[in-house]
Amino acid sequence: MFSIRHCLLFSSSLLRFSARHPTRKIFIGKMSTTTNNSTIQQRFENIIKPNEDKRNYLGLKLTNNLKVILISDPETDISAAALSVHVGSMSDPWQIQGLAHFLEHMLFMGTKKYPNENEYSKFLSQHSGNSNAYTGDSITNFFFDIAPEHLASGLDRFAQFFIEPLMLESSVNRELEAVNSEFEKNIKDDSWRLLQIKKLLGSSKHDFYKFNIGNYETLRDGPNSLNINIREELFKFYEKWYSANMMCLCVYGKESLQELTEMVTSLFSLISNKNIEPPNWPIHPYSSDNLMKQVHIVPIKDKRTLELVFTYPDEIKHYKSSPGMYLSHLIGHESKGSLLSELKRLGLSSALLSYYDCMEGFGFFHINVDLTEMAMNQIDQVIILIFQYIQMLKSNGPKLYIFEENKGLNFIKFNFMEKCNPIDYVQKISSEMHYYPIEDVLCANYLIDQFKPELINEHIDYLKPENCIIAISSKSFEGKTDSKEKYYGTDYKIINISNDLIEKLKNPGHNEQLMFPEPNEFIPTNFDIITCNNSKDDDIKKPKLLKNTEHYRVWHLHDQIYLKPKVFLGFKLINPIIYSNPYNVNINSLFTMLFKDDLTEFLYNAELAGLSFNIQSTVMGFDLEFFGYNHKMNIFIKQIFEKLLNFKPTEQRFEIFKEKYSRNLKNYKTQPLYYLTSYYLKSVTSELFWSYDNLIEALDRMDIDSIQHLMKIFLTNFSIETLFHGNIDEKQVLDIMDFIQKNVIEPNRSIPLHKYHQSVPREIVLEPGCSYSYEVINDIQKPKAINIYYQVSFDDIVETSKLLLIGQILSEPCFDYLRTKEQLGYVVYTKLREFSGVYGLNFVIQSDYNVSYLEDRIEAFIVWAKKISSK
Repeated sequence: MFSIRHCLLFSSSLLRFSARHPTRKIFIGKMSTTTNNSTIQQRFENIIKPNEDKRNYLGLKLTNNLKVILISDPETDISAAALSVHVGSMSDPWQIQGLAHFLEHMLFMGTKKYPNENEYSKFLSQHSGNSNAYTGDSITNFFFDIAPEHLASGLDRFAQFFIEPLMLESSVNRELEAVNSEFEKNIKDDSWRLLQIKKLLGSSKHDFYKFNIGNYETLRDGPNSLNINIREELFKFYEKWYSANMMCLCVYGKESLQELTEMVTSLFSLISNKNIEPPNWPIHPYSSDNLMKQVHIVPIKDKRTLELVFTYPDEIKHYKSSPGMYLSHLIGHESKGSLLSELKRLGLSSALLSYYDCMEGFGFFHINVDLTEMAMNQIDQVIILIFQYIQMLKSNGPKLYIFEENKGLNFIKFNFMEKCNPIDYVQKISSEMHYYPIEDVLCANYLIDQFKPELINEHIDYLKPENCIIAISSKSFEGKTDSKEKYYGTDYKIINISNDLIEKLKNPGHNEQLMFPEPNEFIPTNFDIITCNNSKDDDIKKPKLLKNTEHYRVWHLHDQIYLKPKVFLGFKLINPIIYSNPYNVNINSLFTMLFKDDLTEFLYNAELAGLSFNIQSTVMGFDLEFFGYNHKMNIFIKQIFEKLLNFKPTEQRFEIFKEKYSRNLKNYKTQPLYYLTSYYLKSVTSELFWSYDNLIEALDRMDIDSIQHLMKIFLTNFSIETLFHGNIDEKQVLDIMDFIQKNVIEPNRSIPLHKYHQSVPREIVLEPGCSYSYEVINDIQKPKAINIYYQVSFDDIVETSKLLLIGQILSEPCFDYLRTKEQLGYVVYTKLREFSGVYGLNFVIQSDYNVSYLEDRIEAFIVWAKKISSK
């Protein structure tokens, strides 16, 4: 038996892994047709869908006012359903914060019709399914997927959540532990910590202020001290808010629309309708007393961020003009003349994000900036630059060409939308059904066709210093704060924005470097499908070797199945020198970061037009991936390669990204413990592996010349493996490879890489019966984690398939046994692991329990599973 036992001990935190060899109320629309089904109030047969979407859609409004969208896809190999309830954590009672989230958990714990706690999850697991749920501020969403032939039975079990859940006392007590574990899992997560700080910056009387997850303090200790019965409160909340008129359902299956209609109406018409009005908050949580503040926050990770949060209206009703989309598009633009371009030129930032949130009656507009070390001493200049850009937008007024370009891009995006995972699709649709007419649910975020400059001007006026809160996160604030957030323990300090800065922001002046973006040259106009000239003997599902030389192998598959005007191209540039030592790994990783940064202005318009490029450092060299509309792909690829060959980073950007790369490496211990167990497992089972510590030790040797030197060596001796797939013919493929031959290989006098230097990464094979343990101390995080790994190295596809089946069979009972019943932690799972062709099973728990105890319980589960399987 092989056992790798890994313990990460941070103060009292332990992380262990073992490896073993086994012996979310608007007018919905008019009735489009009548129906004989007595449970159907309205039907909607005119749902706007993408031109290329072959699926059939039908909208329903049942007599209990439940809204439904049905999707019939005869080609699907997985069915799915999601139901969203128009209530969330902002509706929690003040004395029981986290109750909506707790209720979400409890609905999984048995119903009157199916009383066993794990009946739902067990049934899904047995039929290739999964389930999950989430609780937002104003939406709670439940969703699952399942093998198509079992959709009806899955829906039956799912519907019972909303008809008659049990919420037994014993389940309440145990599942409370899971909610608390989920909270503790997020304690060291900077995104959750920052969210809670932004909540406390608002009015303490506004529901936005509430703590949304819940923990022992808010769901057990506080209620107990007030003699509040938490189970009774769960039922009260359920009875008040879980009403059919507050729900939206989306179902995706192979069946016809008629069959899906019968399936849904027979089950979900039984949900009670209490005619509840959805909660709404017309008063913003940030009043004048809360605004013009600056908060300094100490993060867990060593990072530097600036966020401007503006009060903003709920603009859902303006979805056909979407002023927020227009503004966020421009403020977040990355091309020449953009706000980010100027920040980068001055060495103040490497990334910027702009977006807006629409809540129920109020909203926020966000501008997030990733700060450089130098920017920490020039914070006011960064903020002034942001307001200079906003002032530029105000002074010049809304531009029709910008709106039309966005309109066109979104039209293309909508009509050539790729199919996504059914469970993700139904989840998204069921939430958005609360906000848009059923006919527009699919297109509401894409078909923006009303240019309203007066509305844009009205909304941009919200972006002023009087409506703003500024949040700055940096380790440099350690020891300089005066407050600690109640739940996450975040150190922070709130100060008033100085009168001097406010006056500068009101009149920021003109900056000639800031301007509107130029028209996008990458927007495709030709969407023709290229005729395929393959012979009858060619397999239309397998790529063929189009060209094989000493330097490269070219694989090509002309798509004849999906028939989309898109193409994927993948290039593997192979030279193992990249991973030969930690120094080279660092140089290679830093090179990819710098090259991506250099491409920002060029790539941004391309990405808006549906062309994407990514370069990734690997153990074998570089992976380059191109994807998007084929019309201008040929030109796009050639421009990328030309920029790659001529790339020379500036000293300023080199120093900025060297420092950023260094911080990222040193932050590794702040990653989730369950992730770290997998990292350490890889470190001890890989034949060649450079740890974070190895890479950190080699940081000091890097300089700007080392990047140029390594790339010169790389290009003199490398090979290429490439795949072209989609709407592209052989002639176009060979044209691109001819360009690479003449512009990459020949000018560098490259020598082909010998086949013996092209070996793939290998994993150490564990001997049968061996057992190893690996323990690591982590001084940052409190919980413990264990990862037990059973390595099973099979060359036979049949035996490997059996292992996959075992992993699927064990998944649900593992969760039920160790998480639901024993409540060992929030993160509990088993999964198949594959690395370099070697397969195995992982059992992972993140918990507050001692790792030895966790190991014993995993062992007990395995013994139990063997007994059950033998029967």
